[in-house]
Amino acid sequence: MLSLSPSSPLGLFYKCCRRFVFERERKPAKCKRRSGTYLAVPAPVASVPNRRLRTSPRPRQTSTPSPPSSLETDFYELRRNSNYFERRRGSGRKPPVLAMRGARLVLPARNLKSALETKSRIAGELPESEIIVLPLDLSSLSSVRSFVSHFLGLHLPLNLLINNAGKFSHNFELSEDGIEMTFATNYLGHFLLTKLLIEKMAETASTTGIEGRIVNVSSGIHTWFSGDGLRYLDLVTGKKIVYDATRTYALSKLANVLHTIELAEKLEEMGANVMANCVHPGIVRTRLTRDREGFLTDLAFAMASKLLKTITQAAATTCYVAVHPAVAGVTGKYFVDCNEASPSEEVVSMKEAARFWSASEEMTMENTSKEKDKAM
Repeated sequence: MLSLSPSSPLGLFYKCCRRFVFERERKPAKCKRRSGTYLAVPAPVASVPNRRLRTSPRPRQTSTPSPPSSLETDFYELRRNSNYFERRRGSGRKPPVLAMRGARLVLPARNLKSALETKSRIAGELPESEIIVLPLDLSSLSSVRSFVSHFLGLHLPLNLLINNAGKFSHNFELSEDGIEMTFATNYLGHFLLTKLLIEKMAETASTTGIEGRIVNVSSGIHTWFSGDGLRYLDLVTGKKIVYDATRTYALSKLANVLHTIELAEKLEEMGANVMANCVHPGIVRTRLTRDREGFLTDLAFAMASKLLKTITQAAATTCYVAVHPAVAGVTGKYFVDCNEASPSEEVVSMKEAARFWSASEEMTMENTSKEKDKAM
């Protein structure tokens, strides 16, 4: 008999599908065919006034909007000297889409062989594309610092940062820094990476006059977590409670949302022309389930294939938030199907976002700094 318990792979998939069907009945997706149109942008020059829509969300679109004007189009033209930066894995047709718009791609990857194959594939489709592959293991804080040092040494501009890594650890394991592996990979590595690159992004935006954008790829599963996230993480890490893979994954995605909210505030305090938003790409089969590949996983996805988004559809919202002129000046928001949406009100708040930020800074502090603080 197949197990449909919430913590089992099939149970998780069943729950996802039920929620997905409900969401489709409540609000039909509007973004399935947008990426090709919205990313087709021509030449450079003008700027658009900085707008902040923190307190007045944009009404949901009831029909496909008309193409942007030439002034808006010029604002988000991706020039040859602009730089697109993404941690690979997850829903992944973004690099080719942005490469064909002239962006230089930086592909950080734990699996260099796979990343080089991706580079070759894109280069085959777009011979003039410029792609840089650098090693990065987001579960390792030392790897993140090493990567940032290497990247900054290249003296390249940085316009777009898309935090897209995803891992679902079915079994309990700790990172080399003693952090639960799913949380370390999906959130904490992104937190440190973004923090170390903020100055470069602010500098690029100031020099080029082009708004910088940070996109955190979260998930609607963040609504599945309730309670004190930091206390839960402490209990799980210390093996004081039974490890729940689904709940831990939901916590990592909730942390992505909280990170986005506080990051937007920090950027505003800096006066940086950089916007930060997060997205729910939808339910799509990626290599997130790679630890449990097999007949049952294949069967479950085959049965639900009509309910799932394609990888191209799943990447559409990320691309939209990353480059579309309609999102200029919008920051600290959560997007679903290319529309602003509301994250879980029960667990998402400014207070909790600030609390997570402080705890994350402490967790990512270098050992030398920690030792000095203890000595004092």
